[in-house]
Formats: sequence, C-alpha cells, structure tokens
Amino acid sequence: MFGPPGHLYCYRSYGLHTCANVVTEASGRCAAVLLRAVEPLEGVEAMVENRRGRRGWELTNGPGKVCEALGIGLEHYGQSVVRGPIGFFATAGQERPRVGVSERIGISKGKEHPWRFFDVDSPWVGAPRRPRRVLRRR
Repeated sequence: MFGPPGHLYCYRSYGLHTCANVVTEASGRCAAVLLRAVEPLEGVEAMVENRRGRRGWELTNGPGKVCEALGIGLEHYGQSVVRGPIGFFATAGQERPRVGVSERIGISKGKEHPWRFFDVDSPWVGAPRRPRRVLRRR
C-alpha cells in the first residue's frame, strides 16, 4: 500500500477471501481504498459464473465477493487498474453520485472512524446503507 498509485494491493482476509485495495497516494506513502462493492457494467455473466450463480445485489456487495466476481487473486498484487488486466473507469456522462460517509464495518479496530464512503443511491452497496452524512455533489 506504499505505492505506486493506481495499483492493486491484494491480500487474504481471514485466510479465506482475497481482498483488494487501490493505492491512492504517491510511492512511499501508505494510503489505499478497499474495494467493498462495485456496480457491474459489463462481463456480468462471467462474474455470475465466478460467483457460482449468485446474481443481483449479492454478486459484488462485499470485498471478497468483488474479488471473486472479477477474478482478482493474489497474483494481481501490484497490477495497474489503469493499464492492467483489471480496470476501473468512471462512466462519461453519468451524474456524480451522492457520496455517503459512515463508520467502517466488518472490523473492530478503528470502527468509530468515518472512513467508509459510498454511493447513497446505489443498490450495489453492501449494508449498512445509512450514512452518517452525505457529501454534496461536485
């Protein structure tokens, strides 16, 4: 998680699930965003196959599920999300989402920190969906 930005930091959670963070700061600074949920726009049938038939909300509504659906494994550690085999892109022309802020979930250490950011209106976001506050659209 110390760089370079735009690259994946992949690890095992509880020895079971692969999770992935995208590094967000310059090399040498530890900062990243955990991929907790994604809204699939293409390749949905491949994701359903990777998730053994799960569909809809359950397809990608958790960090382990995201990696499983997208086929992200430990071998993707260090791959670029801009030029690599797995890419994340903003959709041109879409209205910017209302970003909700809440406490971290699924962990006990630092749980009280408002470090969870999500699209308030997206049905693809995992629970809990109630934000502590909503940031304005830019």
